[in-house]
Amino acid sequence: AVDGVEYCVIPREGDTTLENSPVYHLSPMDTTEGIATWTAKNFLDFLSLSVACKDFWAPAYLACDSIAQIEENLKQDEWEYSQKELDEQQDIEDIMALLKREFPIKEIANLPQYIVDNYINPENHLTLSFTVPGIHEVNLGQYGFGN
Repeated sequence: AVDGVEYCVIPREGDTTLENSPVYHLSPMDTTEGIATWTAKNFLDFLSLSVACKDFWAPAYLACDSIAQIEENLKQDEWEYSQKELDEQQDIEDIMALLKREFPIKEIANLPQYIVDNYINPENHLTLSFTVPGIHEVNLGQYGFGN
C-alpha cells in the first residue's frame, strides 16, 4: 500500500499466473467503492517499473499521454529522491536490491520509451472480465486507453 493506495493482482479468468495477471490499484480515499483501476500489465512489470524509478508510485507515469510528460515526471521524481535524507535513500536502495534478488526484475534501459511502447499504446490493453464479487473494471479511459 502507498499513501492509501493499495495494489492487487487480479488473475484473468481461467489463469492464475503472475505473467498474465494485471495489477490494479484500489484507492478507497478517492474512488467509488468497488472500483479497481488497471495499473500494470503484470506483477513483474509492476516491480520492474517500481525498481527502475525507485518508487512504487511508478504506475502514475502511465497516466501520461506523451513521452515529454513522462520524462518531466521522471525528472521530478529524481529530484524528490535527491531531497530525501541519506538514510531514507539507503532504505529505498536496500528494498530495491531485495526485490532484484527475489524476483526476475527486468532492467529497463530507456524508461520513457518503455512506458510509451508498453503502456500508452492501446493495442497492448485488453478488456478483462472479473469473477470477484463486488469489483468491476474501470473504463481504461482514465489512462487514455480504451473508449
